[in-house]
Amino acid sequence: MEQRPAWAASHLADMQIVFEECLLEAGCAPDQACEMAAMLMLFNEGVRVSSRRKLNLQQQLAPIETTFRLLRKAMA
Repeated sequence: MEQRPAWAASHLADMQIVFEECLLEAGCAPDQACEMAAMLMLFNEGVRVSSRRKLNLQQQLAPIETTFRLLRKAMA
């Protein structure tokens, strides 16, 4: 398996920290924010991969809307 360049791994780690900070600001408990940030990183990678499938706009947006709906529900 090919290793990601160090800069890419660092950027992705920074991005996860930003997600976690946003979730903390939104009222998540620290453990929950960490868990959700990791989930958002996986989701982000999935969105990037699925973007190559040339789905129509609704097919692209539906899972994103579902993800954010589930996040809001988990934070309630």
